Amino acid sequence: MRFSTSSFVALLIVLLGARPVLAIEPVDAFLPELDLSSGEVPSALEVRQQQIEAEIAELGSGHPWAGRYAFGDGLGVNQELLIAPVGGFVVTWHGCLGLYGANEGRVRINADGDLELQYEWLNREGEFGQFPTRLRPVTWGAQHLLIPPEQLLSFVSEVNHNGVRAAKGLNFRRAGDDDEVTGFPKIGDDLMHQLRREPLTLEVVAARSLTANELSWGACAIRRTLWFDSASSAELASGLELEPVDKLGAYGRVALGESESLGRAASWQTIVDEDCQPDPNEQIPDVGSRYTTGAFSPETDGVR
Repeated sequence: MRFSTSSFVALLIVLLGARPVLAIEPVDAFLPELDLSSGEVPSALEVRQQQIEAEIAELGSGHPWAGRYAFGDGLGVNQELLIAPVGGFVVTWHGCLGLYGANEGRVRINADGDLELQYEWLNREGEFGQFPTRLRPVTWGAQHLLIPPEQLLSFVSEVNHNGVRAAKGLNFRRAGDDDEVTGFPKIGDDLMHQLRREPLTLEVVAARSLTANELSWGACAIRRTLWFDSASSAELASGLELEPVDKLGAYGRVALGESESLGRAASWQTIVDEDCQPDPNEQIPDVGSRYTTGAFSPETDGVR
């Protein structure tokens, strides 16, 4: 007896619907058969993978977030996520040394629209193989992205500084979507106002003395706290990243912090050789240094 895809999904909904709908706690153990050296996905995930694939096929590309997602740098971070409302999710992480992690579980849709991933197995913490616990569905033209909430301001900063190239960053991107992006990404009402059409330039009003700390791998971190005027930066969210106006001869971005007595704090850092001496040809930010939010024009795909 053969079943159609729709019949299979209907049966799947009945079977999974009988499972408890309360939030689950991950068991205190890793997924069985998880052999990080083999590079192979454990067979324990295959049944759920097949269920999710069938559900995705039934839902089609019109679903706001179900699908097969992936991102990677081609080296140590290459993740794939299969996700659907009923079947839940399966996620894997492959790197240059093999399989770094794999997990599965159910999906809960929170009131704010974020997806909560409820893992059935221990989720590695603070190391390769750790997966996000929440994801926000973001659409940009025909593209669908899933971004951890704590990384949304970094994504916004990428849009402000690099425009459409931000869509190809290290975020889960749905397979099969058209590459075309139009307008601004839809990231939620709480952050849309942080996407800039006009750049805002801020000047450093105070700076702490340089500190240097030797690192375990034979390098040195040079750090400095900068402060920007609180009134000028009041409309900018904490975590939004600024770039130096003079990009040549200046170190990279800083992320705005909370207001303090001296202004909005931002931590600047660069990594140098073990002698802990900055490159004399590079410019170290100081009082008077200027930074910009950047700005993106969807009409011209240009950034400023």
